[in-house]
Amino acid sequence: MVCNGANLTCPGFGDIAGGIYTVHIVNNGASRQAALTGFPANVTELRMWVTDSTRGMEEGARIPVTGGKAEVKLDATSYTTVISVR
Repeated sequence: MVCNGANLTCPGFGDIAGGIYTVHIVNNGASRQAALTGFPANVTELRMWVTDSTRGMEEGARIPVTGGKAEVKLDATSYTTVISVR
């Protein structure tokens, strides 16, 4: 996994046998759009949770994945987790 933004930390995990993929994104900067790429073709949707100074693991809208790519809005100074939908 490659994370190429200032003030971002992005570990990712994949359970290939179970078909579950997870990315955790710590954004220590301003709000921004992020492109997540490299998901297998069978991943079509992600669930998203956000934690920040006012929210604790609040679930957000589901995110479509097309051609292995998803666009995610990262809120300022937040921790975002996305997990593939089975």
